[in-house]
Amino acid sequence: MTPFSWIRRKGRTSSPGSEEAPVEVAPTVLAGPGAVAAGGAIIGSAVGDYNNVTYIDKQYVTDGSASLKAAHAAFEQALATLPPLLQEEARQLCDHWPDVEAAVNNLPSSRSARNDILEQWAKHEPPWLTSAPVRALPWLGQLASAYDAESASFSFYDRSVREGGYPRDLLIVQAALKAEALTEGSARSYLAAHVGLDSPLVHSVRSALDKDWDAALDHLNRWTAPAGSGQALQRLLRARILLAQDRTDQALPALREADFARFPQLGLELAQTLLQRARRRATRNRLADAQEALAVALRVRNARREWFGDSAEAVVLAMRAAVSSQDLATAWAICQPAPEGDANAQEADDPRVLGESALIAALTGREQRAHELLAVVTSPFIRAQVLAVLEERRADSSEDERVAEAWQRAWDAAQSGPDQLMAAMGLVESGQALPDLSHLKDDYPEAVADLEKLAHAVSGTAGGDLSLLRANANQNPTIAVKLAQRYQQLGDLEKAAATLQESATHLRDPQLMTLAARGFQRARNYEKAKECADSALRIAGPGWAAQGAMYELLVETESAAGNWEQATDAAITLLRLDSHNLDARWALVKCYVTRAQPDEAWQTLTELGEAAAPRRRDEAILWVQLGARFSADPQFVGRALELMQNWPQDEELLGRFLAALLWRTTTTQPMPAEAAELLREASSNYLERFPESVYFRALDASDPGVLLDELGRSLRREYEDEDRRELRERIAQGQFPVGMLALMNGRSYAEVCVRLTEEPPGLFASDPTPFRLR
Repeated sequence: MTPFSWIRRKGRTSSPGSEEAPVEVAPTVLAGPGAVAAGGAIIGSAVGDYNNVTYIDKQYVTDGSASLKAAHAAFEQALATLPPLLQEEARQLCDHWPDVEAAVNNLPSSRSARNDILEQWAKHEPPWLTSAPVRALPWLGQLASAYDAESASFSFYDRSVREGGYPRDLLIVQAALKAEALTEGSARSYLAAHVGLDSPLVHSVRSALDKDWDAALDHLNRWTAPAGSGQALQRLLRARILLAQDRTDQALPALREADFARFPQLGLELAQTLLQRARRRATRNRLADAQEALAVALRVRNARREWFGDSAEAVVLAMRAAVSSQDLATAWAICQPAPEGDANAQEADDPRVLGESALIAALTGREQRAHELLAVVTSPFIRAQVLAVLEERRADSSEDERVAEAWQRAWDAAQSGPDQLMAAMGLVESGQALPDLSHLKDDYPEAVADLEKLAHAVSGTAGGDLSLLRANANQNPTIAVKLAQRYQQLGDLEKAAATLQESATHLRDPQLMTLAARGFQRARNYEKAKECADSALRIAGPGWAAQGAMYELLVETESAAGNWEQATDAAITLLRLDSHNLDARWALVKCYVTRAQPDEAWQTLTELGEAAAPRRRDEAILWVQLGARFSADPQFVGRALELMQNWPQDEELLGRFLAALLWRTTTTQPMPAEAAELLREASSNYLERFPESVYFRALDASDPGVLLDELGRSLRREYEDEDRRELRERIAQGQFPVGMLALMNGRSYAEVCVRLTEEPPGLFASDPTPFRLR
């Protein structure tokens, strides 16, 4: 029997390892007898005709035509998968163009599929699009742009210009910028067709195309931008003009003030600008820029994930920023799928991410994986750099002749200033003289000075002699970092972290203290890691760009130490910094559950509307346990049954899901008859596949004595389980809160805290041994 044979789908087709392919359907909902649409799938009962069931994403429908209320609910749920600005404008369009609901409802649930369908709409208009008013066309242009459907975006903007859309100058410029992205078009030629338009915005873009930056900025400053996308475009153009004039410090403040959830492109621009500036600066400032870029890129990634945007673009920037921040563990986790990392499937398989992963694999000692990833690397310098790093890890000494030769090849392949600086660093560390960098001093004065100091500190030393590095570590952050890296290579993680902590304390450098905190975390010295994280936050003060990374570390270390109250506080702060940070949201949920505060856990999970989707196995179990108790959504059971398909062979997870869903049948939460029938069928399917399961099993209730004996044996097995025994011991020692027992045993907090015996009530470890009532 195949797993989940009771699940039947319509409206989408997919194959293992591929994204769902869209199947365009009419914006109506009809359901035949016994059919239930739940959680974005059609689930059929054991009997009934499924041919007249039409798919609407995430809409629960039964028995005949859908009501207007149900259709509107479907629209709102589909709307939630769009960028926030487009959501707002779509609601405003409803009164003028009711078919906007059809446009939103017909968008599939993946980035590439949305790109494809938007391009199709631009070329072959569906019936509902032919009646679109002029004011709807810019919205469609923005929608297409959000999913990188550049040709479609240009088509919609251009049509809006031709049909008299307003504001005309903004629409012309948006169409011109999209034309620039097409191989057969250009912004200059598009603007030439509208030469008679007297607009500061148009004049600014023309001047920018001519590289007359002063005139471009002057014209742009005189333009009164409309709210929303107009102001975002003005801010983006101003930043790029200032960057073209090498006025980075003036460009950054406006970018930092942007709302990255509403305008993620501005966040990407900020992260990219910070990384570019980081390459020019000394170590202390370079770390600050890189850590800020990492925090911004992750916020953009989180925001874009909410609406199937190009989160992989942000992941690439985050990977680069993490490497520049010397945080290789984070760099690797960002690009790897669960359980090794937190990348989603689209990000992990993206060629841009894979190409960037090769260097990180080499830096983290994953030699075989690095060689595999070299197949997708196109840059000659990156290839040479990866091979040099691999040679370093194989060599007995950093001054091995083969290492020097590998870095020389990287130097020969380097074309840009940052690449040459990286190769020069490798040459110095491999015992070679610092190459001539005089041609880089004007553009990269701080970075060149840093390299010269490092070359002086290591000159004349043998490969294993660290005395000169130690003598200068507290004078220069670059030398401190290099000394820590040498200790890491020797396998002394504690010494590496202590070196960074000492230097950070001496220099009062929060960036170095951040590296020390991560170093102690890798060494599993959680007390020192917390100490360094607290020090970094104190030194940096409020508003520090990298504070999120330190609060994340505090959540991890406080949880590992069983300090759940402190872990909760850190998770609350982390979530406050970025409400789209799913890692922070799930961390806070776990803290609340562990502290036996399920109401707060569910409130956290549903704070942004619909409960946050679980990404991993442990999150899925929490999701179903909380949802079975608190969710008032009649779709919940159908969604849970669909979610189970992600772990078709996991006996424990499937058993826990079914137990939670059957428990829901004893509550007042809604469960339509069709869903209850599906649940019974799913339970029967599970019992056939796992008849001896300890997580979910059928017992014969005809003989109470046999039933009680079996229940006793089951409880005894749970009690004697080694993992549970260890947890009980740590709870008894005060390392974990008593609420952990509620999580372990599926009991209420009161049940695990109070036991009626002849003795005064006290705490107990859920020992199933019978006791006497007074």
